[in-house]
Amino acid sequence: RAGNGIHVIAQLMDIQNNRVVWTHAYDGAITRMATLAHDFAQQIAGAAGKLLSSSSFGQAPHVNPAAYGRYLRGRALYQQHDPGGAAAEFEASVRLAPDFARGWSALAAARWLLARETLLANRGYDASLPNAARAAAQRALALDPGNGEAQGVLALLIPSTRLEDIDRHLKRAL
Repeated sequence: RAGNGIHVIAQLMDIQNNRVVWTHAYDGAITRMATLAHDFAQQIAGAAGKLLSSSSFGQAPHVNPAAYGRYLRGRALYQQHDPGGAAAEFEASVRLAPDFARGWSALAAARWLLARETLLANRGYDASLPNAARAAAQRALALDPGNGEAQGVLALLIPSTRLEDIDRHLKRAL
């Protein structure tokens, strides 16, 4: 706010690489705030639509919206270091959309983290956890051979004595 005016700067960002992909400044009178807010929203939505349709953000997944919603909730839980909750959301996602490669790779990562946490907490080794992570990663790669997250999980599952195999998977992941 500047006197009787308002100055708004809007930005759309690609959060995967923290890059601003669109920015615009808006100026107007405070007395027209309701109209300005509507105008801003329309212009921002139009810019976002153009960016998304031009594939600036990569290919949007064509997946059941309910499955994608579960996937996004799983991602949020994963980022909050709740691999059990994340795995449950990813499992629900791939049940709803069995061909959703990103759902399978995220499930693989959550299952790997669960296996790691179980081992580090001295709760014993449960071979079913890394096996489930491997199976989910392999399913993701069967659907999308270029899925880096799934390759990364497979690299993490290789015994540390097999450095060449780990290196090969990590190179594919990158």
